[in-house]
Amino acid sequence: MGLALIPFIIYQENKKKNMATNCDLLLAQEISAFCDKPLVKGAYNEAVIINRNDIDFDATSVQADGSLASIVLKSGKHGYKCVQPGNKPFGTGNTALVVGDYQNTWTHQLPIIVLAHDAGVTGSIIDKLAQGEFVVVVKMKNTGDATTANGRYQVFGFDNGMRASEQSHTINDDSLGSGWSTTLQEEGALKAARFLVGTTAEATEQAYAALTSN
Repeated sequence: MGLALIPFIIYQENKKKNMATNCDLLLAQEISAFCDKPLVKGAYNEAVIINRNDIDFDATSVQADGSLASIVLKSGKHGYKCVQPGNKPFGTGNTALVVGDYQNTWTHQLPIIVLAHDAGVTGSIIDKLAQGEFVVVVKMKNTGDATTANGRYQVFGFDNGMRASEQSHTINDDSLGSGWSTTLQEEGALKAARFLVGTTAEATEQAYAALTSN
């Protein structure tokens, strides 16, 4: 065998391996109106914010579809409830595709509103939102699958963390009442969306409740 053929053979072998390992790039479900599960837009006014460093990623398993049966926290750690005001909580939250040279990713954004302004709030919340890295689990109005509640709890920041991309406070802002607005953003997310999904709807609810238990 000539040496000139060796790179070609290696290329063909790698091509075969890639064809075997890139099956997740192929469409795997029919696109329909999903009439049995009509989509409801928006989110409830509650979420859980977790310091990303408090997550035990070794103990947290990712399912084949990218969902999480649970988010395991390190010993003694817990998430923090985040109650949002107004008629459209997380209203400007969005996801956008980012086209890359070799792989496409997604950017997720979530607005966090804090209607308070004092030393305790700025020190314990605002400063931390500005400097930290987080995972946020939002309760969506979409009730999800009745069996597992798939779609009810969306997870943001699991891949690369949510970090502040904007933060502002205006003394005479009528809409915020001199409160604070922070936009958390995740760049380079590997999935268009991740969800907290247990084996049953009850298990999903328990996994969500466990995030804030001490």
